[in-house]
Amino acid sequence: MIVTYQHSSCSYNTYKDVFYKEMLKGNIHPRDITLLHHHPYRYKKSLRAGRANNDNQAYLINKLTDYPKEVNLTKTNEMRKKLFIVPAYVDDKKREYVKEYEFNLFSGFWSCG
Repeated sequence: MIVTYQHSSCSYNTYKDVFYKEMLKGNIHPRDITLLHHHPYRYKKSLRAGRANNDNQAYLINKLTDYPKEVNLTKTNEMRKKLFIVPAYVDDKKREYVKEYEFNLFSGFWSCG
C-alpha cells in the first residue's frame, strides 16, 4: 500500500494523521512515513512549503533525494524524535560504516530504513 501513497504527491498532507495513528499501532514504519513527507523534494518545490511547513524542514531519510542546503538540523532531529527515529547524525555514521565495511545497515523501501 505504501507504494500507492508514494506515487501521490499529496498523500502525506492528506493522510499524515492516519499514518501517525497506524505507526503507533505498528502498521507502518516511521521511516516509510518520512518517505511520503519527502516525495515533493524529488518533484516539485511548490509542494514542499505546504507539506513541510517550509523548505528548511526535512527528515533527511531518503538517500536518493537532493535536499535544500538550508535544512535546519535542529528541526530535523525534533521531527525525527516525534516519530521515534534516531538523530540524523546516527544515520550519517551508519552510511559511513556501510561505505567502509560494505555491510548494509539500511533496509525497507529504497533501503532508507
